[in-house]
Amino acid sequence: MVSPRVRNALIRLWRCSRGVTSLEYALMAAIISTATVTTVISVGQRLDNTFRYTLAAFGDDGEDEAVTKEDPAVEKVAAKVEKETAKAAAAAEKAAAKEAAEAEKEAAKAAAKAAKEAAKKGGKG
Repeated sequence: MVSPRVRNALIRLWRCSRGVTSLEYALMAAIISTATVTTVISVGQRLDNTFRYTLAAFGDDGEDEAVTKEDPAVEKVAAKVEKETAKAAAAAEKAAAKEAAEAEKEAAKAAAKAAKEAAKKGGKG
């Protein structure tokens, strides 16, 4: 059998909702950051596909080498578009990683705060 003191402590812990709110906020931040990262990656991939389609429309798909070789302007534009696409993808990845790191940091802070509050509340009883 469980002693009344342990039983009362468990009941108080079960009813305590201070830490739960902090954990809910931490979970919400993690979910929002995951959704944001997923969206940024998806948009980056779609942007990359759009630029690749544009390059193919200019004849830079390897099938029509004569157009690219004969017209240096087309080759220059294609190279510039490819470079800008790579820059945009790198910037999107960097922003997504930064946001994910910030969300993880906030979630860790919230979890630490919740644990501290729970320990503090448990120490008073």
